Amino acid sequence: MILKLLKKKLYTLLSLFCSLVLASTAVAQVTINLPEPNIRTQSDYTAEAIGGPSLNALLSLVPTISIKSNLANFPISIGAASIPAVPLNRFFVKIYSIGSLVLLGSSTEQFPSNTEAKPVYGGLASVTPGPIKSNYRIQIGGYAWHAGTFSNTIVFSLTALLGSIGSPNQLINIVVPPFITMETSTADIALNVTSLDQFRSTGVTANGNLNYFTTVNTNVRLKSTAANFSFNKTYPNLPVPVNASSLLNVKIPAFAAVNPTTTDQNVATSVAVPIGNKNLNTPTYTITAANLKSNFLQAGIYTLPITYSIPPVTANEATTASVSGNTTINVASISELIVSQPAVKLIFGTTNDYKNGVSITMSNHLSVSSTVPYDITVKASGANLTSASGNTLPVNLIRIEGAAGQAGITPITLSATAQKIVSASAPAIDRQLSIKYSIPSAQAAQLLNKAGGDYTTTVTYTIVAP
Repeated sequence: MILKLLKKKLYTLLSLFCSLVLASTAVAQVTINLPEPNIRTQSDYTAEAIGGPSLNALLSLVPTISIKSNLANFPISIGAASIPAVPLNRFFVKIYSIGSLVLLGSSTEQFPSNTEAKPVYGGLASVTPGPIKSNYRIQIGGYAWHAGTFSNTIVFSLTALLGSIGSPNQLINIVVPPFITMETSTADIALNVTSLDQFRSTGVTANGNLNYFTTVNTNVRLKSTAANFSFNKTYPNLPVPVNASSLLNVKIPAFAAVNPTTTDQNVATSVAVPIGNKNLNTPTYTITAANLKSNFLQAGIYTLPITYSIPPVTANEATTASVSGNTTINVASISELIVSQPAVKLIFGTTNDYKNGVSITMSNHLSVSSTVPYDITVKASGANLTSASGNTLPVNLIRIEGAAGQAGITPITLSATAQKIVSASAPAIDRQLSIKYSIPSAQAAQLLNKAGGDYTTTVTYTIVAP
């Protein structure tokens, strides 16, 4: 009879021991889904009052509850093996309550260590057995969060008399969602042409922005949604060809430049997830001086619609984001007229000069630049040429015309009234005009019996819109 009782007691103890072992090795699982808005704004996220282990029978009124990590970090458990692990100091634990007692004022927030148990509750209040609930805070700012699931086991332990922690092992899964979200709302960019030097040497450049949030590595692609620039003419009567979109150069720093076409092209490849999860791109838009001069000479507004798309490097890892806008080239109305040789002399020095008249050709006398169609007028400062002694000659002795081989110039007889020598000419940069000045033989006779001397007048050339 005694033997049977002993066996029964031993069996009971063995059963109790087995149940305790099972309870201590059981692993509860907690999944923390980081919201995309918190990652975008770099705001900490707290999963509140998450149930986990439990405090069993406790005779001491001053227990100490500690935590310890099984691993040195939170390695990737679902996702690419190359993704870096999340450091332990990104994960914080603070006991919310034990049983019915809320302990937020007396619990200590800690991040776990894999080398020592850190206390999160130190017996600042009397507690009774019951479930242990915790707040789990993820520190988001200043880190590059990659999409995936990161897992580690956190172990709760108790220092107390005759107490225990039920289900002390907490498998923590931190889930980072895959996303690519545009911050830039439009891809509009304006290139403003306001100087003739841009046509001659500098070209035109403008910097845009292309900012987006992401938890995955990305490519950046660009295409134009039209084959050509549209054109809003300043002077609609002058036909202007529509220009090919390949004249525009777009470059994101550290990557090769592209010319937008109607086919998607990579302007950036394998862009890594940055710290803060916000990619800041400053694409540079450029049109060379040569292309400006050849294709965007007339004042007006040239527009090319473009679209950027931001796909993940790994297919189907996240939804492709996109943003569209217009690349606009604003060419101002600019005109310039330079007289290269400001002094012109018609010299009567021989009998033949009075008989046959005189002339002089001024090569490249006028340099004309204009982004709009233009007229050129010429006039004398008065009706007469005047000598130092006060003698006069009529200015209509002088004829102005194009030099031999020079097209587009209408001959005129000089007067004090402005007269057109160029009419409705097409826009040009640094167009050179060679001019012939003469006093024909028919007018030379008027110089006979005139006092010798230098007779002068000021001749003014003016460039005007037609």
